[in-house]
Amino acid sequence: MKAGRRAIQRRGFVASSAKTLRSTKASLGVDGADGRVLLHPDILWPASSRSTMVYNIADKTIASINAKGARSTTTYNADGQTVTSINVLGFRSISFDDAGGRAIASVDAKGNRSTTVYDTTGRGAASINSREKRVETIYESAGRTVGSKDPRGNRGM
Repeated sequence: MKAGRRAIQRRGFVASSAKTLRSTKASLGVDGADGRVLLHPDILWPASSRSTMVYNIADKTIASINAKGARSTTTYNADGQTVTSINVLGFRSISFDDAGGRAIASVDAKGNRSTTVYDTTGRGAASINSREKRVETIYESAGRTVGSKDPRGNRGM
């Protein structure tokens, strides 16, 4: 069984669950490392429904298909960070990371871009929203956040 599970982990796998009013049939994936259930049947699902989760070889969800057949997908970069997400309505969200793996920008499903600027120590120094409004983070000498400064220069805690 362990050898079979290892083979599944190398290729990725699909876990699905089908339910009817009289019985529940489930095919559940279980993570051998910590024993967590990868898909758990929900007794509140309507009768005769099926939900499917698709996992990659790194055990990350790459697709979810609900009972109506609507699919949402997620793609990852080589470091396992989310790059794109497409929801069931087809709206795409995109994330951009720097060489250090820090999120530097994201574009939501409506096309709104937000950006994070880092200081020389790698701390988030400012965020810029889709309306080009910049909010700066203020740090004290030990590196703890002590406040913020909005686009008008107003300081807050």
